[in-house]
Amino acid sequence: QTQPPLSYALLWAWRAVGGDALWSLRLMPCLFGILTALPVLAICRRAKIGEGATMLAVGLTAASQFLVFYSNELRSYALYALLATWSVALWLRVRDEGTTRNVAALTVVNVLLVYTHFFGCMVVAIEWMDAIITSRPRLRAMTLSGFVTALSLAPWLWLVARRAAITHSVLDSAAGIVRPTLDAVLDPYLRALGLSSTLLLDLVILVALGSAITVLVMRERASQPVLVTLALFAFVPSVVTIAVSLLSPRSVWIHRYMIATTVPYLVLGAAAVSSLTPARLRRYAFAFALWPASVTITGLTNGREKVPYDGIARAIWERENGAELFVLDFNEGGPLGWQSTHVIAGLHVTYAPAIDSINATHGWLVWSENHPPSGLPPVGALIRRGYHPGKPIFATGMYDDVLARWDSVVAVPFTRERK
Repeated sequence: QTQPPLSYALLWAWRAVGGDALWSLRLMPCLFGILTALPVLAICRRAKIGEGATMLAVGLTAASQFLVFYSNELRSYALYALLATWSVALWLRVRDEGTTRNVAALTVVNVLLVYTHFFGCMVVAIEWMDAIITSRPRLRAMTLSGFVTALSLAPWLWLVARRAAITHSVLDSAAGIVRPTLDAVLDPYLRALGLSSTLLLDLVILVALGSAITVLVMRERASQPVLVTLALFAFVPSVVTIAVSLLSPRSVWIHRYMIATTVPYLVLGAAAVSSLTPARLRRYAFAFALWPASVTITGLTNGREKVPYDGIARAIWERENGAELFVLDFNEGGPLGWQSTHVIAGLHVTYAPAIDSINATHGWLVWSENHPPSGLPPVGALIRRGYHPGKPIFATGMYDDVLARWDSVVAVPFTRERK
């Protein structure tokens, strides 16, 4: 309903071949992350930033916490980043050469891009905008390419509208997107360089690199207009999205939607560091990549993983084969339902609109401490309804982002009979 289907179709095919093993499933986004190195090299070549800056750009993107994190997540964002980066690389080629073959290749990649994530449309819009600003001879071709890309989305949009008409709900999952504060615009760039344990140090590095990029783009904008183009890809999506989210009735700001800005930003950063470093020290500019590498490695070794629902399911099954699990939210019901269907047949998952709707003589209540049900604490609500809670099971893990906000999922057995 809220996400185009390409990555899910690829996952369906991948799973059909490789099975359900976690290492096999995660290999798919991992390969997407590795393949992103190819368009990074292509962008650096078109930008003519030099061998040292190219090495640094590859090092920064390979070490970026943002890119590495989503290359380990079984979601669409590694593919989204790969296709967005390829789109930028192909647009730079179209600007230089403008052949029908290059425009066709760009159009194909852009169709795949918007079918991976709807924010890919912003990348396509920036290419068209750049054609107006810096490459008027390519405007006609880019207008036609953009039209074909937009038209390709019609089947998915029709399905979304059809589902909304059937369910009488529109974009329900988007309704929970929180309105950001203005400083959230820094999030994609902090994550690209890596969030350490010291936010002040992260901000100092961010400001220093941003200043260096500004100096480079302003100084070289006439001789290297491609740097202006990369700046558009690096910063316009974040600025536009944060403005829309603050001024319109519905927020659309989620930091991971901005992952397409990461490679253009880091390529600019590599070019700025290499260009502004004194000549005698320039060979050591690559050492700048050690900072995001150290932050990323630290995060990985700290074991930042989502809540292990397979462990919860197994622990409940060991205590009560055939248990009925009552869940109040899809965040818990989705993964536990998958476990009960595909892994542990001795569990049964039931959605309950509220604790007061539960009438079973016994069972398990599962909820997240990060988003608990409204009203009384869940254990108190069970006691009020005459149930006797048992010994709970806890599972702790990360809640949905690189910041590693921790969540704790609680499973409490209950019965009407005292034991």
